Amino acid sequence: MPGDTLVITHVDGHPFKIHSFDLYAPYGSPSDAVDIIGRLNGVQTEILAGVSTSSHEWATRPSGFNGYIDELRIVGATPDADSLYLDNLVVEGESIPPLGEIVHGASRMVFRAEGLDDWADGGFGHSLEFPVGVDHAIESGWFLRTGSDTSQVRQPGPDTAEYHGDSATFTWADVGAAGLSATLTVTLRDSSPGLLGTRGSANWTLTLSNPSGTPEVVNLFAYSDLIPDGSMKVEADLVRDYDWLRATSGMTEVEFFGRGADGYQVTAWSDLLDLLNSVTTTLDNSGTPFIGDFTAAFHWQDRPLPANGSVTFNWVHSVNELAGDRLFGNGFE
Repeated sequence: MPGDTLVITHVDGHPFKIHSFDLYAPYGSPSDAVDIIGRLNGVQTEILAGVSTSSHEWATRPSGFNGYIDELRIVGATPDADSLYLDNLVVEGESIPPLGEIVHGASRMVFRAEGLDDWADGGFGHSLEFPVGVDHAIESGWFLRTGSDTSQVRQPGPDTAEYHGDSATFTWADVGAAGLSATLTVTLRDSSPGLLGTRGSANWTLTLSNPSGTPEVVNLFAYSDLIPDGSMKVEADLVRDYDWLRATSGMTEVEFFGRGADGYQVTAWSDLLDLLNSVTTTLDNSGTPFIGDFTAAFHWQDRPLPANGSVTFNWVHSVNELAGDRLFGNGFE
């Protein structure tokens, strides 16, 4: 019934995070709805409102929660429909390394410092907050394939992670069958007047280095799951073939720009993620215009990586401003 509440806490009162849960409606008709609420120190900090389903098969849904909570509440929202079953709450205790974050002005980017686990299939789970507390992203990362790999290699958890003011640097010593090393630098910029967090960008620069005397050919994919203003219903389209996308919800625009990428693909979650995590693929420049639960990736195809050399890739997320080269923003080059 509306207002009925189930409260979940750690037995020792420790903070925890909830990443995902499974749900289904046993008869395949619209189910009751519940609000899933996170609280910390007695204050509500997270909410996933109106959770329901019409599927009679189990499905996994990400919580969209970003921070630690010490109390999870499941609250009845609507009655008198089909039963709603919830199971397999995926949680993480405080023994996992704490969040790392970078801040510029009133904007913040928060990374899960542990990198990957079994729920974060696309790279770093993270938030992109413009301003602080208003989130526009769930997950971003990269996939690598060389001639030595049989399929894409998902970004591993980093070997090192350092956070300094408005930038973060992550390193990997041994990636993929070719044993490449990698350095990723992420820089946050609040470009709004007064640094109020109303617009800005996050710039990602990945350098892959080849420690061997054998040249390699690299296919690199940058993946993002974006939720402007926390919305799972996003309208998206190309700004420019094949490296610039814009995702909009309400009054907020979040752009995803893969500088010099050769291809892109847009799908509803989790189709693209499943593709990147399964078979060898070339992105097919499909999926726009799009309405729904937005995910996208860019593909830099067959880039040479010299023996004992390096190659660099760059992608950008922006909020309420152009992500790409302003001079050529109208598509002319």
